Amino acid sequence: MSLSEFDTISQYFNSARLGFRRSGVSLGIGDDGAVIDPPQGAPISMSMDLLVEGVHFPVKAESRHIASRALAVNLSDLSAMTARPLCFTLGLSLPNLDNDWLEGFSEGLSSMAKRFDCPLVGGDLTRSPAGTPIVIAIQVHGYHLDNAPVLRSTAQTGDGVFVTGSLGDGAIGLCSLGLESHLGSSIALDLAALSEEHRSYLSRAYYAPEPRIDFALAAASLMTACIDISDGLAGDLGHILTSSGVGATVNSTLIPYSLAALAHVSLEGRLQAALYGGDDYELCFTAPAHVAEQLYRIAASENLGLQRSGEITLGSELRLLNGSGIEILSQNQAYQHFAPRASEQ
Repeated sequence: MSLSEFDTISQYFNSARLGFRRSGVSLGIGDDGAVIDPPQGAPISMSMDLLVEGVHFPVKAESRHIASRALAVNLSDLSAMTARPLCFTLGLSLPNLDNDWLEGFSEGLSSMAKRFDCPLVGGDLTRSPAGTPIVIAIQVHGYHLDNAPVLRSTAQTGDGVFVTGSLGDGAIGLCSLGLESHLGSSIALDLAALSEEHRSYLSRAYYAPEPRIDFALAAASLMTACIDISDGLAGDLGHILTSSGVGATVNSTLIPYSLAALAHVSLEGRLQAALYGGDDYELCFTAPAHVAEQLYRIAASENLGLQRSGEITLGSELRLLNGSGIEILSQNQAYQHFAPRASEQ
């Protein structure tokens, strides 16, 4: 039997697994609005992402994977602001109510929400016309308890450019699912050669990116500017440069890659994926040289890779250098929603 809109919300979203209690949320899901009560004087950070089936996640993907990815990419925005997760709201547009899909979606959301102590406090569910894609809108709310927000606009000349984790795995992970990146064939992943271990790793990298909340909170006082890498290192570092009125050099040999990327993708393919592929949701941040050792210690305590890959410079350009310090000419292909796709060019 098909459930009504309100029965669906009650069964899959207004329950202890998603609407759980936490300090700072006085009234959660179930009323006309939520009431949040963060610590007195704590600034609030908010961010929202819209995810469309066939654009931000594959058509017919498992709903639990879609849900964990949808919340993770929003939590990644909070990490870039060095904010503590507080709660989130959900907007969901579906062409039909599929109980199995909803059950998996609710489970995927719950797993990520409980892990980061970030309950669902409200939202909206609506029916879209048959044949239209699923649309998911999530807004996350975070707060700053012991630190001020870290912005894009405060990088300083001479700062190092640091990146967490490994880059390129989001775009390579998309290809590992047999789907095409906006980069077309430039990644050139050989699907037949993928080991099960690497295939599983790349699938997780795409569907379950890791929000770097703990590292960001621990390192917040050492950073001068920060952004999460959603559109590729070149595009997102470029946002820092534009906002801060500075330039940067990046050493291409100091871009970190996973074992899976090193084993199955050429050097040029890895570089394209890291610079322009997007979907990594690692942090790119700037910090002065004298705090580097502290940053590495924090990363080690989190069992997280950290690499200084470049430096903030005078000017406004992003220059990519090889190991010999020679500039590499590379076309900027950072993801843009309204740019023609590879199949349309």
